[in-house]
Amino acid sequence: MSPEQEKAILRYEELKIEIKNMDAQIKELKPIIQELVHEDEKLHTPTGYGYFELKKRDNWKFSEEIVEAEKGLKTLKAEAIAKGEATSTPTVYIEYRQNKNEE
Repeated sequence: MSPEQEKAILRYEELKIEIKNMDAQIKELKPIIQELVHEDEKLHTPTGYGYFELKKRDNWKFSEEIVEAEKGLKTLKAEAIAKGEATSTPTVYIEYRQNKNEE
């Protein structure tokens, strides 16, 4: 591995750790900020760079009949894969994981 490649790996790792830490901080701040935001209004940040607004998302709960049908579809898909009747296209990507003893 070249020094440039090692430097890239170390920087990537450093950034992923920073992201994890920032995500934890954001999670703590969200409830505080949510109390300040009023429905149908935007709360602009002091810097003017952005704003907050309340969003709503529906969480759907389906009847048992639909849930069972969905399970049946998953079973059919798994069977098609096992029988070689389904095709796949691989997607190549990188993933970084922090060692468990380092968390």
